Amino acid sequence: MIRLRVALGLLLLTGTARADKFNWEGQVEVDAHDLDATDDKKRVDAVRLLAMDDIHLSQRFLLKALGDKDLTVRSEAAKALGLGAAVAAVPPMIEWLSDPDPRVRGTAAEVLGDIGGPDATQALTRSLGDADPAVRQRAVKALGKIGLRGNTGVVVALIPRLEDDKSDVRRETVDQLEQLGDRRAVIPLVSRFNDTSRDVVKSAVRAVGKLGDKSAVPALIRLMSDTDENVRTAAVGSLGQLGAVEAIDALTEQLGSNVGDDFHKKIAFSLGQIAATPGAGKAGEDAMRVLVENLAYNTTTRSASMEALRVAGKASVPALVAHLSGRIKGDPTSAVKMLAETGDSRATVALTAELERGRVAMPLVLKALGATHDPDALVPVLGAVANKDAAIRIAAMEALRPLLGSDARAGDVLIERLGDDDLEVRILAAEYLGTLRVTAATTKLTALAGPGNPTRLRLASIDALGEIGTVKPNPQASALLVGVLREGPTGRRPLAHRRSERPARVDQPRRKRSRPDPP
Repeated sequence: MIRLRVALGLLLLTGTARADKFNWEGQVEVDAHDLDATDDKKRVDAVRLLAMDDIHLSQRFLLKALGDKDLTVRSEAAKALGLGAAVAAVPPMIEWLSDPDPRVRGTAAEVLGDIGGPDATQALTRSLGDADPAVRQRAVKALGKIGLRGNTGVVVALIPRLEDDKSDVRRETVDQLEQLGDRRAVIPLVSRFNDTSRDVVKSAVRAVGKLGDKSAVPALIRLMSDTDENVRTAAVGSLGQLGAVEAIDALTEQLGSNVGDDFHKKIAFSLGQIAATPGAGKAGEDAMRVLVENLAYNTTTRSASMEALRVAGKASVPALVAHLSGRIKGDPTSAVKMLAETGDSRATVALTAELERGRVAMPLVLKALGATHDPDALVPVLGAVANKDAAIRIAAMEALRPLLGSDARAGDVLIERLGDDDLEVRILAAEYLGTLRVTAATTKLTALAGPGNPTRLRLASIDALGEIGTVKPNPQASALLVGVLREGPTGRRPLAHRRSERPARVDQPRRKRSRPDPP
């Protein structure tokens, strides 16, 4: 048993081991047996088996396979050594970089990227000038891998490849510089904005947005008028990522022009990103007003504007409030929905007034008022809990949840709701009375907790009585809870037990702990 556990532990530690075999040296010898076979396929299969073994045990066989006469065997062995990060493979791979066959050089570049280290980095840097573009492209990608592992010096080596005569190499270089995230690449990337390849331009535009350097903003603004929609869209996206406040006017102007739906959506989204940026100031506020005004247009425009306002978050609140107050146009229902998501107390007054106007469905306005968590919203919401419409009463009760706090003003209204026609309203009223510990509700709650009432209402009332009992004990409520222990709802018997035995908070002096006499 002990040996089995040791073997299992070794299997887990090696990570590269096959799930169906333990990697003891004898097994690796078996896997390597066919490396001497005359059949090329058998040798390839042997290398692939070795690739699944612990590299520390299989390395010597794989290194030997680098000299095989078959290209596939050699390539598979090299890749296995690379995936195992076998440093011993670096010298032969550097030699391969001088091989006449570009396929061999390309494989060597890939493997050196997997292994890394100073020698591999230097050799790959030299290969950036390889005569074959495919080899140069793989060398760029390999250096990118090394850079991601912490060698920032590769950025300097990669930048000149932005001028490569092959667009695929330039595109790969842009992609690697983007992933490395080094701002030294920003200006060289901006120089590719006039590249002959549209794919390279689009990639460079996207990259500078992710690198976070605002020195690219003027060039990005110019690209908003590019003839290629993909480039325009990428430029707008990067301006949003950069929080380019100086681009707001240009973006707003584009928003009002005759552009396609997708481009319009991207512009709106970027405006939302920029407005949420600290320091957006008045320009950001003006952008939010434009987006709110766009809520008045067709469904597509409204959807794009709502998404942008959602990204802007609390920066959108003043403009939304301005619309509800009649200072700018827009769509009241959309504005209320956005304020419900934002949850900002600056909207309380405007939302309270909206309850009186009746332009927006009351449940939506009540939800938005609740989301403000503003004590000043309590009274207007309480005013709606007696509405004739049950849906509105329920919405008002739900909106009360984040507004109650410890405010006793809701007590009388909630006690009255214990007799509401709607069961959900009665249940919520009982819950809230317990939360507020309204002792005046004890008698009614005791009646509702008794047999003959809906189970959920009884449960809510029992909970509420337990909470109230921590403030002021009530013999009648205690007797009821004891009765629940005997015959009440099974799901609440343990709870009733705890409630009935909980000591009151007042008039219960603490018992002093007796201390043992000192030795």
